[in-house]
Amino acid sequence: MENNNSLIDGTIELPDGVTPAQIADPHERFEDAEWVFQFDDEEPIVFAWSDSSGEPGDVTITLKPNKASRITFTNVNGLKVLSLYSRPITPETEKMRAGQLK
Repeated sequence: MENNNSLIDGTIELPDGVTPAQIADPHERFEDAEWVFQFDDEEPIVFAWSDSSGEPGDVTITLKPNKASRITFTNVNGLKVLSLYSRPITPETEKMRAGQLK
């Protein structure tokens, strides 16, 4: 069995052509910001932006548990639609939830 010191010294050797992932600093904030959604590799679509009065706040999306609570995003040419909404819980989700509670 080969000796692998990578776990001891904190380094990991990656295969050729593999780029290491970098985790973004969650505390780094944009000085001025816009919020976008994007379908695949299409051009991002802006749905909110900060005002110029100071540091941008947060964007919070709230969906209530009812039929009227829906947010729909459409791509530029109208061919793709992304909907966020609530619905009554399905038996499949009830099973997943029960599995997490174990």
